[in-house]
Amino acid sequence: MHEFHLLSKLVQLVEARLEEECPGARPVTVRLQVRRGSHLHGHDAASLQASFALAAQGTSVAQARLEVLPVATLARCQACGAQHEWDGSTLTCPTCETPTLEIPDVPEVAVVGIEVAE
Repeated sequence: MHEFHLLSKLVQLVEARLEEECPGARPVTVRLQVRRGSHLHGHDAASLQASFALAAQGTSVAQARLEVLPVATLARCQACGAQHEWDGSTLTCPTCETPTLEIPDVPEVAVVGIEVAE
């Protein structure tokens, strides 16, 4: 249940950010970008929402809904220079079939929005 640990960290991050920027605000929606190929991308939205709800119990985030937005990652082949959407399954270039895909150093998961009740 590795996703529970990650979503617990997410809840802590959201609480800290809200306390810093909007003390007393209650989040309605937390938007999370999840890179294709990341650990969380393999989970369906319902199981992530359930883990998020469990992690948020007893916190100011308890009533918020988790919205997961999958995003593509472009990888570049070091051998032939071709760019491809990377799904995380292989480092082999689909064009030249060499194992030389270069994956950009981008976060697997990023909070891209927190909607709060007014």
